[in-house]
Parts: sequence; C-alpha cells; structure tokens
Amino acid sequence: MAEFGPYVFKDAPVLDGSGLDKVGDSKKVTFPVSYRYNGLTEYGGKLYTGFDVPEPIVPDGCELRNMGILLQLNAHPPYATELLVRVKEKK
Repeated sequence: MAEFGPYVFKDAPVLDGSGLDKVGDSKKVTFPVSYRYNGLTEYGGKLYTGFDVPEPIVPDGCELRNMGILLQLNAHPPYATELLVRVKEKK
C-alpha cells in the first residue's frame, strides 16, 4: 500500500451569511476544500501531498447548494464555489 506524506491542515472555513435576510436569498461563496494530489505540491516552501480542510461552518438557517461547477483544484489550497441559501427565517 502506498504511503502518503504530510498534509497541510486548515481550519474549517466559516461562511458569512450577512445579507441573507429572507427565505430564498442567496449568494455565491468560495471556500477551501480537502484534496490529495497524485504526487506532491509546494506550499509555503515545503512539499505536501495534499490539503485537509474540515467541512465549512454554515450559518443557522442557511444551506449550501452545489452549482455543479467551479471546483478549482490547481489553487493552493483548492477551493469550491457554491450558493449559500437562506432556507429558514432568521431568529
């Protein structure tokens, strides 16, 4: 079995729900994602086999909806772009 070297660990991204006041309001958000490279990548002057990023923290009453596109894997760290949508009234 192949061994994989060190990963770059990132904190969970916290998504900003400001401006999403009514049910159905949405906005495009971008956040880092986990990815394992088929080889090595350089980050901060060191070599790594990938990035380890926890799931994003979504504001209460909101959810992420996949747009089916916009995954940027050659970025450091890789990132996704999705819609953050208000699905419940603000408390």
